[in-house]
Amino acid sequence: MKNKILLVILLIISVCSVFSQSYRFEKDSSPFINLQYSTPVPDSILWQSYYYKVPLGFGFVIDGQRTDSVELTDVGAVRFDTRTADHQNVFVFFGFGATLFPCTQGLLQTVVSYNTTGAPGARVFTAEYRNCIFAAEDSCKDVVNFQIRLLEAGHIIETHIGSVKATVPESEYINGQGPVIGLLNANAENQSDFVMLINGIPENPGIIRTGNIEDLTSLTGSPGSGIIYRFIPVE
Repeated sequence: MKNKILLVILLIISVCSVFSQSYRFEKDSSPFINLQYSTPVPDSILWQSYYYKVPLGFGFVIDGQRTDSVELTDVGAVRFDTRTADHQNVFVFFGFGATLFPCTQGLLQTVVSYNTTGAPGARVFTAEYRNCIFAAEDSCKDVVNFQIRLLEAGHIIETHIGSVKATVPESEYINGQGPVIGLLNANAENQSDFVMLINGIPENPGIIRTGNIEDLTSLTGSPGSGIIYRFIPVE
């Protein structure tokens, strides 16, 4: 499954230059609330094409570049394409990095959707992955629910964890432990000049910074519902 995530990274990232933006990390908690009045992503596109481009509804700044859209992926990540003629950076944020699939059995419905709420200057874009299953689990008993939020104020990135059930983590997660969560950029040669991921126990994770995309570290378990992981730009 690690190879699937690396493949998706390579498919959605082209060339990059030096990542100059730094972030500080915070853990928080709040009850998880599913989106209301959101726009669903077509299943036939996301799960077959690896990613789907959606509008943010405002300008989001990352590494000094502004973008008004992101691409949702089937590995629990969003891609920021901020490339210009003079700035060839593309970044990925893993909100819940795992090889995900839609449930196609029974009454459980997998929905990936998004919306933007709030007043100008304080808008929030939310992408929600509801009732996704793991690649190694096709009975729809082990499911993942989470949201990726982008805040216009402060250009903050958050992951909000909902209910997660992974009874066989050794086959459901890419390294057999937990989800990949954090930021990276890379190029088609599988090289990276910035990787910032959280690792360790979900209730009190640490931070790993590396320049090697192959060093995809992760949490050592499934995070509980209501946990928030927040990445705040440092000026």
